[in-house]
Amino acid sequence: MRLKYWILTGFIASFFLWGAVESNPTPDTQNNQKDVRNTKDRENRSDGRSPSSAPQKSRHNERHDANNGRYSLWGVAWVGWIRAWVARVINEPPNFFALMVAVFTYFLWDATASLFTETKRLSDAADAQKDDTAKSIAIAKESADAALKSANLAETAMHRLERAYVFVKDFSVNITRKPGQLSAYGFEIPGVIEYYSIQIVLCNSGRSPAIKAVFYSGTFNPTNESATEYKLPEPIEKLTFIIGPGAEISVDVIIISADDADRISIGMTRYFIFGAIDYDDIFEGTNRHRTEYCFEVIFKQSSIAFVPYANFNATDGDCWRKPKPYEDNKPAPGRAEQAPDS
Repeated sequence: MRLKYWILTGFIASFFLWGAVESNPTPDTQNNQKDVRNTKDRENRSDGRSPSSAPQKSRHNERHDANNGRYSLWGVAWVGWIRAWVARVINEPPNFFALMVAVFTYFLWDATASLFTETKRLSDAADAQKDDTAKSIAIAKESADAALKSANLAETAMHRLERAYVFVKDFSVNITRKPGQLSAYGFEIPGVIEYYSIQIVLCNSGRSPAIKAVFYSGTFNPTNESATEYKLPEPIEKLTFIIGPGAEISVDVIIISADDADRISIGMTRYFIFGAIDYDDIFEGTNRHRTEYCFEVIFKQSSIAFVPYANFNATDGDCWRKPKPYEDNKPAPGRAEQAPDS
C-alpha cells in the first residue's frame, strides 16, 4: 500500500479514536450528570410537580449512559462504540464537518503531492531533453565545422590544382657578330662577337589562364665580389599581358656586350638578371600572385649558363616583396580608350 493510503487510514482511525474517547463519559462527567438530574428533581418538587416522569426519563438516560460507558475502544461490543460515535457526529455537526475537512485535506495533499511528483518528473525530463539538445547541437556544430573545413580544404585543393602558375621557363640567347671574312681557301671566317641578346621565356604551367599579369625586369652588375651582400633593386621595366594555360611567352630582351661577357668570364664582375611577375587567377576571392626570379649569367668559353641565385627565386608568400595591386600598374589607356565618342 502506498504511503498516502496509510496517511488516509491514519486520519480516519484518529478521528474514530477521538470520537470514541469523546463518546465515553468519564466518572466526573457521570457525577455531573447525576447532580444535574437531582437539581432538576428538586426544582420539580418545589413546583408541586411529580418527579415520577422526569426521573423515569432520567433513569432511562442513566441506563443509556451506562450502556454507552461500556462501549469503549477496548470494550466488549464495537457495534455500540460505532453507534455512539455516529450519534455524536450527527448530534454535533462540527464533528462531521471536521471529518469532511480532514478527508478534503487529505485529497488536497494527495493532489498536491501528485502535482509535485509530476512537475518533478517533467522538470527532470526537461533537463534531460535540454542536455540531449545541447549534445545534439554540439554534435551538429562539430559536423558543420567538419563539413565547412572539408569544403574549404576541397576548395583550396581545387584552387591549387586549377590555378595558374607562371614562372621563368628558359632563356633564349642570340649571338650577334660583326661581319666575317673569307679565307684564302674560300671559307668564311666568323666575325668577332659584338653582343649577346637574351630573351626571357615565361610559361604558365597551370590549368587556367593568368590574367592581369604585370612583368618586371632588370639587370644588376656589381663590381665587388661579395655576392651574399647584394641587395637587388626593384625592377623598372614592366609589361602587362595574359598567359593562357600551358602557354609560353617571350618577354624582354637583355643585351650584354662582348666586353662585359669577357669580364664576366674572367671573374672581374658578375651579372644578374632579376625581376617578378604579378598576376591574378580566374577564381574570385583569391589573392594576387607573385613569382620572383633571379639568375646569375655565367660565361664559360663559348657557352652561357643561367644559375638561380640564392633565395631570390620564390612564389607568393615566400617572395621578398608583396605583389602590387593591379590598379597601381595598370597601363595607360590605348587609342580605343582615348578616342572620342561618336
